[in-house]
Amino acid sequence: MEEKAKKIAEEVIRRKTRPIDGLEEMQNILRQTKYSERYIQFLNLEEDLNFLKYSSIAIGADFLESNTIDELITKEFECFLAFEKIVYEEGFEGKVFCAHCQNVGQTNTRKKLKFQLPPIQKVEVCSTCRSEKIHDLSTKQGQKKLAKSLKYSR
Repeated sequence: MEEKAKKIAEEVIRRKTRPIDGLEEMQNILRQTKYSERYIQFLNLEEDLNFLKYSSIAIGADFLESNTIDELITKEFECFLAFEKIVYEEGFEGKVFCAHCQNVGQTNTRKKLKFQLPPIQKVEVCSTCRSEKIHDLSTKQGQKKLAKSLKYSR
């Protein structure tokens, strides 16, 4: 699946495949991999495009930076290829960025008392400072923060 996804991304970037067709193919890969975190940004992109289509309102900063939908999709494929190289090929899979201590690392689980049921819940925290302010690859903010921190750590 990984090689197929990379091939689709490269074809979209080189303009051999229309961006919307590439997005549809990535949606198929996403479903086949049971919504893997590796491809989840394409689900988020599709939701954003549907929101834009039906409400005519741009909700993300990425929409404001792009002139066309094709340009926006192509940028997402460029980000995808960059992340494939940085995160998965170089061993950063499963890492998170801690907004509190600015560390890139693994998470730990700890119990937290809450005033709702169940009263004791398990939460993921930074393994360095135990903060809950962590970002992973499943969000756009997490992707950007991880990419920036990994880029400067070399």
